[in-house]
Amino acid sequence: MKTMKKVFAVVLVGAMGLSLAACGGKKAKQLTAKEFKKVMKAEDYSVSEGNDDDYEEYLIAVDEDKEIQVNYYLFEDSGDAKDYFEEGIDTMEEWKDEYDMDGSVKKSGNKFVADLSGEDDDGDEGGIYLVCVRSGEMVITATTYEVDKSTKKKVDSIIDTLCY
Repeated sequence: MKTMKKVFAVVLVGAMGLSLAACGGKKAKQLTAKEFKKVMKAEDYSVSEGNDDDYEEYLIAVDEDKEIQVNYYLFEDSGDAKDYFEEGIDTMEEWKDEYDMDGSVKKSGNKFVADLSGEDDDGDEGGIYLVCVRSGEMVITATTYEVDKSTKKKVDSIIDTLCY
């Protein structure tokens, strides 16, 4: 009976692992700048053009409460987008270590989530919740410094609306 329980436990853990891998394996769609603007305006975000020559297109969207900022980047090629994505992961991991922040930076396919919190030099609580998704030449980031559950859900929701 003990052996059967162990086998069942191993099978259950394997099944759970596969289900998690399937969730992370969702393929993000690539949006045009026009599509991004349309979705963001429908979600009551104000959209403006960013000023940076490193991108083919760069748009910044901010919600009406100014809690969430969503950036749209279109690169010349997918290699540049991949490099930007990987640098984002490295930056969040460096912040976690440098500022001794709690939380995690988790990557799954072409998406990563940085959920970090800690104290600044004055002892004030702070944090960042950032979700980044890459598809082809496009990268979208959604960021908030309001790290409560409600605002995190809004960030996750806008990413799902835009990318999946």
